[in-house]
Amino acid sequence: MKRWYMRLLSAALVAALLLSGAALAEELPTAEEAPLVEEIIETEEPVEESVESVDAEVEETEAALEADVELEAPEEEVVETSEPLFAMEDVEESDKLMAGETSIPIDSAHFPDAAFRKYLSTHGGDGMGNIWPNTVYEITLFEDLSAQYGEGAHESYGVTSLQGIEYFTNLKKLNCMYNTISVLDVSMLKNLEQLWVPNCGLTSLNVSGCTSLWMLTAVGNKFTTLDISGCAAFAGFPAGYKRDESALKKQGYIIYNTGKTRGGYSEGLTCDASVTIVCNGVTVSAKTGKKIVPAVPASFAQVAGKAAATVAVDPASTAKNTKATALAAPGSAMQLNLGGATGKKFKSSKKKVATVNKNGVVTFKKGGKVKITYKVGKQTRKVTLTVIDPTMPTAIALNQTGTVAAKVGDAVTLTATMNEGAVSAIKWKTSNKKVATVKNGVVTFKKAGKVTITAVTKRGKKKAKVTYTVSKQ
Repeated sequence: MKRWYMRLLSAALVAALLLSGAALAEELPTAEEAPLVEEIIETEEPVEESVESVDAEVEETEAALEADVELEAPEEEVVETSEPLFAMEDVEESDKLMAGETSIPIDSAHFPDAAFRKYLSTHGGDGMGNIWPNTVYEITLFEDLSAQYGEGAHESYGVTSLQGIEYFTNLKKLNCMYNTISVLDVSMLKNLEQLWVPNCGLTSLNVSGCTSLWMLTAVGNKFTTLDISGCAAFAGFPAGYKRDESALKKQGYIIYNTGKTRGGYSEGLTCDASVTIVCNGVTVSAKTGKKIVPAVPASFAQVAGKAAATVAVDPASTAKNTKATALAAPGSAMQLNLGGATGKKFKSSKKKVATVNKNGVVTFKKGGKVKITYKVGKQTRKVTLTVIDPTMPTAIALNQTGTVAAKVGDAVTLTATMNEGAVSAIKWKTSNKKVATVKNGVVTFKKAGKVTITAVTKRGKKKAKVTYTVSKQ
């Protein structure tokens, strides 16, 4: 069986070879075609020359790339789609976030307080040690645990300094209740709307530049004066605000509100009843809601500014001698009313205090006493004027008084308040430059010790002072 199979396979192989030879014979050139084949073979380029040609083309392409010659690329297939790759609102929102943005490292150079840095790292940090301050609109350094542990339970982040808060210029809400912070200056945060600083132990709080602020809660602190001047929502305070004494007896603080709410929060101010509130030159007792700056004596004539004016007054025109008080700024003028009589020969006993012209117009120069004499017919009359200059300082007070604790490296902004209407430059003095310096009311503590800062009005020489006991951090 095997022998028969082998013979059959051998026969098949022989047949295949014979067929292949016949086909090859048919493809071979005839005698007439042979010279042409030889000519074609002789004219073909050698393999070596073809390789060299390819190398030359490669070198030429590389040279073109080095010379920035743009090579023509094959056309790509354009895929049409009915939907844009990016939504325009996403692009616009990204532009808003990034416009003018600059990231800030969350480090001790920008945020010295370690607890504040930890908070920022987990509340707005990018995970790489930076934060984009213009994208931060709320900072809450307090956690209410009443639901878990009962009413009043809370936890703060243990922040003792908010240095670096000035970078968050878009901040709208700041809540740092129960964190022990001695000094807080948020005057550069013009977009800040709500400020919560209860029980922080603050000795100084500066909100003078917070033009958007409409809610301030500041109970349980150590400062005695709160200046809300420059806060547009509080302009005219206490006018337009209702006093709420519901927490006065038990907790010692007073609430002022407008009766309006924003986002569930009442517009207004809450502070300790012992605090003096200053608003645009008006000083008010938080407890009573009444002005506490001594009133300037009333007058029968007042002309503001230096413009010429005639204000009719009648200091008992039929009397021979009349006494009156005039509240008059330097440069203001007053027309004496003679009750219809014609006066002449007007004279001033003290031209440094006031002058009078031939028509009975008195022009005030400064505070003091002056006698104005004149004649009605043959009778000589006299008006004795006590001139009070409302722009002259009669009192000055600071937003910090007594003895206050401070730490080396901290800074406090003192605000000097004069009697209403007073105009004067303030000169600042320090009793020890090594312990603390002062410039334009900003006190910087240099080393441990005791120092007194004094504010003096250049006009009237009225003084106010505060003493600091400075300790190391």
